[in-house]
Amino acid sequence: MSPHQQQYYQHVLATLNQVFLTQSAEVEQAAALFAECVKANGIIHGFGSGHSFAAAVELAGRAGGLVNTKAIDQFYGPTGWFDSLKGIGDIFSGLLDLRESDCFVIISNSGTKPLHVELARKVKERGLKLVVITRYAGESTPTSESIRDYADVILDNGCPSGDCTLSMNNGNIMTGPVSSLSAAFIINNVVIRCIEMLLEQGIAPPVMRSINLPGGKEYNDMLMSQYKERVFTL
Repeated sequence: MSPHQQQYYQHVLATLNQVFLTQSAEVEQAAALFAECVKANGIIHGFGSGHSFAAAVELAGRAGGLVNTKAIDQFYGPTGWFDSLKGIGDIFSGLLDLRESDCFVIISNSGTKPLHVELARKVKERGLKLVVITRYAGESTPTSESIRDYADVILDNGCPSGDCTLSMNNGNIMTGPVSSLSAAFIINNVVIRCIEMLLEQGIAPPVMRSINLPGGKEYNDMLMSQYKERVFTL
């Protein structure tokens, strides 16, 4: 592997290690919200625009994950041009089937785009619990509203500003992003802890199986039956 590839590998390990060492309390809190949502027969909604949509998909409809999950893809776009349009989050929130028994997860490295902030505010106004996965260096500016301002739980992805970890061509090129890897690691840790909590309470966790294993599809269909009007799988 090249020197830059080796550096990227080290950056990825360092980021995940930082998350593991610093976010245990927040993971515990988020897992508790997920567990309460399961017990209330609610839906865990995942939302991210641009590349952060990958983390929403990691949450929803996958083997080893909870069945009562939904990735919101109505507003997904590869360029994310709509993120900065003021008022768009207020409009989009009105199109969603959200209930107080639900939990909402927003994934955004910056956490300050109008779409995310407005959606976070509307989610809280409608009585849902809100978990956010974002870059959090502890900074706060009075002129910059953030999804952190509305969150019940803030999970720090440990990523640098701008997401990229490698400088190339005398600083003219930045590459080696880590936020998607960090978000997936965080989400799966929250789900794992949620499953543990449910088992500790004597509740059977609604965990999906791989459809590539014998009986997997039939088992998932059985789990999905109570949520089929509100969720779908990719």
